[in-house]
Formats: sequence, C-alpha cells, structure tokens
Amino acid sequence: MVSTGNPGGSSSTPVNVSGVTAAVAVASGFDYNCALICRRQQPECWGRGLDGQLGNGFQTNSSIPVDVALVGGPWR
Repeated sequence: MVSTGNPGGSSSTPVNVSGVTAAVAVASGFDYNCALICRRQQPECWGRGLDGQLGNGFQTNSSIPVDVALVGGPWR
C-alpha cells in the first residue's frame, strides 16, 4: 500500500506502508489514512493520532497500521 500519511507532518511524496495488502477501500484525512482490509474485514489506520484520529483508543501517532477499535463486534 502506498500512502502520503506522515505522522510528523504533511508530505506530498508517497511512502510504502508495510502490512496493508488486499485493501478494498482507502480514506485519507489530515495527516492520517485508513484502509478496509478485505481478508480480515477490519479497518486499519496510520499517521497522526494525537487527537484520536486512528480510532484505536490512544492519542499517539503510528507509522504502521493499527486496528480500529470497533464497538459492537466485527466490521460488516
């Protein structure tokens, strides 16, 4: 997966994101990105997370994809 997400700030240069394969949908926000992973039916996000943007319950940045905490069970 290629992304322009950069936990340290904005970048217009794409970077490789390891661990994201078989994504069926991708969304981007301000300095963060998310992908829906087909094989797991699970969204994963990476990038800036200081305000909880990554959805994993923490307020930290991540350059590797983290699972989004889902309320009420698996993604459908």
